Amino acid sequence: MHLGADYRRIWFGNASANLADGITFIALPLLATTVTDSPIAIAGLAVAYSLSRIVSVLGIGVLIDRVDRRRLAYLANFSRAAMFALLTGLVLLDAAPIATLYLVYAVMGVIETLADGTARAVLPQAVPPEGLDKA
Repeated sequence: MHLGADYRRIWFGNASANLADGITFIALPLLATTVTDSPIAIAGLAVAYSLSRIVSVLGIGVLIDRVDRRRLAYLANFSRAAMFALLTGLVLLDAAPIATLYLVYAVMGVIETLADGTARAVLPQAVPPEGLDKA
């Protein structure tokens, strides 16, 4: 069964964004080692990321149910790109203290929750009903 061009675009976009998220999940704590020597502060980044996802998931679920999912997917992925650009700018300016890294990582957790939920919710709009199991 052919799942269509919409599915391929969703799959490629989601795969690319998740790869970038994975790289960030490794790179941000490594960046934090240049700012602080405290292992607790560095480990706290993962806590900030996880807590932001846990706290935001219910509200994001309601938002996904009530707003146009395709626009929300575009917004989420644009927000991801904007956060990466902001982080890159902060690093280049050497203006990324640990508190800023915490904030960026927490916001990334919320954005990733939105993007992942939207990608799952938009799938039925992009794939015929008989192709959902395969997708």
